[in-house]
Amino acid sequence: MYESCISQDTFSGCKNLKTAYVAGNISYGMFAGCTSLKEVYFTPDNIADEVDDHAFDGCTALEKVDFSRNKKTGMNIGYYAFQDCKNLKELILDEDMTCYASLRDAVNLEKYIIYGQPEAIFSIMDSDYSSNATLYTSRRFFKSETSFADYVISKSEPMYTISEVNYTPNYGSFNEYSFTVDGRADKIQVIEETGATRTFNRNASNVSIVSYANRYTQVNDTSRELTYEVWTVRTRLTPGTNLQVHSKYGFEWSKYNFKFAVQNFYSDPTFKSAEIFPKENSNEAFCRIITGLGVSKIQIVYDDGATSTMDTSSAALNMSIEAFVYAFNIKAHHKGINKYKIYYKTPAEGWKYATTLTHKI
Repeated sequence: MYESCISQDTFSGCKNLKTAYVAGNISYGMFAGCTSLKEVYFTPDNIADEVDDHAFDGCTALEKVDFSRNKKTGMNIGYYAFQDCKNLKELILDEDMTCYASLRDAVNLEKYIIYGQPEAIFSIMDSDYSSNATLYTSRRFFKSETSFADYVISKSEPMYTISEVNYTPNYGSFNEYSFTVDGRADKIQVIEETGATRTFNRNASNVSIVSYANRYTQVNDTSRELTYEVWTVRTRLTPGTNLQVHSKYGFEWSKYNFKFAVQNFYSDPTFKSAEIFPKENSNEAFCRIITGLGVSKIQIVYDDGATSTMDTSSAALNMSIEAFVYAFNIKAHHKGINKYKIYYKTPAEGWKYATTLTHKI
């Protein structure tokens, strides 16, 4: 077994666990017997090299496993990883992943999606699964390895796919977004949560494209060796919403949309914490309040009705936690117990109550 950041059987038998986001290796039996677990996702920066044996053994409610991610490192999926996963409907593997696990128990599997170039012998041929499932592969794999797909199941379809979206967060919704696009697409289209679409042609002024034969070799966009491209598009996308993107080749749009979301420094509208630290032999206390970057103001309401309001110019921007930190002294207005109600304001929702701090003099 490869080294894992969490020991084996860690969450085994957690009956109320419903969704798991995993940032490292999945150890032996880590989620075995989690009978309410429905969805498992890798975090985008996951660099795991193993999903160990019996990882999801007995997860009878498991419906979706998405092992797609931004970090492209090889990974093995161990034997019996999906044993008794009878309700598994969708399995997504990234490139350079080798699946030794049989999917014979996944009798309800509908989609088996493989991004990039898989290890065909193990990822497909050793992974028996429902005859009702459709295997979705990239166009280049489907064309070059059709015999493997035909040998294993009757339903397999080429999938023109966008496999990842990268960007650097900034202070607005207008940014540069890089899309990794299979093959040589003519257009890509982003679908907003509202249904509105943004379509980008490969020759548009706000689009730049680099073509690759593999992750190490750039090629001309007319080369026969071209396998994928990175489209960098300067545009405005709505932060904090559910977005989808797909690509078009000739008259055909891809059948599977890549789902993603973007964030900016102002898109977290949450109140994080409030603490008060009384000073010895004083009517003052030190107060620290932390908010998301989408909070524009905070307000302290004293129990005698007085108020004190601060905006983000009074806060320190902490980029390591992507938050505003307000640090200030607060003075009691009377003897006994002083109560300070804390409110915060966001552009979308206005003022909201957060918590109450107490300070005894």
